[in-house]
Amino acid sequence: MKNCLLQHRMAKQTVLILLFCTSVANSAKLLTVALMGGSHYFMMDEISKILARGGHNVFNFHQIVRPSSGPQITHDEYTYIPWTIGENYTQEYSKVVQKFVQDSIRGKYSFSGFLTILDSHAYECDKLLSDSEVLARLSNENYDLLVIDAFHYCTMLLAAKLKVPYVAVYGTSFYNGHHIHLSSPPSHVPAFTSHLSDSMTFFERLQNVGVLLRGYFEGQLCFDRFSYVIKRHFSAEDNVNLEDLHLKAELWIYNTGFSFEFPRPLLPNVVYVGSFLSKPAMPLPQEMEEFITGDQGFIVVALGTMVQSISDRHLIEKMTRAFSRLPQKIFWRYNNNSWPSDITLPENVKIYGWLPQNDLLVRL
Repeated sequence: MKNCLLQHRMAKQTVLILLFCTSVANSAKLLTVALMGGSHYFMMDEISKILARGGHNVFNFHQIVRPSSGPQITHDEYTYIPWTIGENYTQEYSKVVQKFVQDSIRGKYSFSGFLTILDSHAYECDKLLSDSEVLARLSNENYDLLVIDAFHYCTMLLAAKLKVPYVAVYGTSFYNGHHIHLSSPPSHVPAFTSHLSDSMTFFERLQNVGVLLRGYFEGQLCFDRFSYVIKRHFSAEDNVNLEDLHLKAELWIYNTGFSFEFPRPLLPNVVYVGSFLSKPAMPLPQEMEEFITGDQGFIVVALGTMVQSISDRHLIEKMTRAFSRLPQKIFWRYNNNSWPSDITLPENVKIYGWLPQNDLLVRL
């Protein structure tokens, strides 16, 4: 609980830093950019609202790239600018993401699958930077600062196209730490995906060095996916590349906290902000309240906003059998319409198309 309170205070302090940086005199004209859906957009929506409540004139540019799920988002506190390539692409992109995520769940993660998603991002970026009408509208607003979801590289290319300084928000841990030259001594800072701790033997340190080197190599392959986009939309004189754009961010905000990270050196323009989406708990629906009564407790199963259901029947059966052996009640986020009709749910399991995780977890 103390860690959660500390993270909440850190979030408020960082928002104050952000507000200070964006306020030259009174209020600033800000553009938040979200080119992904799901939790990425929920995060940027919350940031947009925080900035608007701070007295800034906030615009939110959002690419509608996948079918919406979850609670309805209202845009009454800022100006909402939606953009989409088209419904056909939205459906195709959802299939690509679902395949990648479900392969990962089955233990078949592949870096080539991740590159396939980046190929889709590059395609989106090419379409966006080719849309002269949208670019003209954004450029004519003369924004003071952009606040971008940097997981999608195109947000940085859009900032470069508009020639506006930007603050980068990263919704996960330090997967991209080497891109911003964040010091990562391999002797005590475990590399992302290394599965090591900060207490390593000599051979584990060698393993950590190998993972770090692989990360540099894979990072370059990720950047290469956008090479044709940069060549098509920027001149040689612009000297635009993703390596430099990562370093040009005025501030890097990571959606994590000290209680989740191993000790490591940080740059002056890197801050931790956890719990962007944590809010005071609301009452649960009566059905949920009745289901969790008892002393055994409950478990929340949610695989992220990208995974609304699982297509692998064998995996569904294995998870269902495992849950049936547990004494706890299980809240499982799963698209009700996709559940196999011939698989019976155990009495201790209920599925919901959307779970109020914030309201549930506060009761644990």
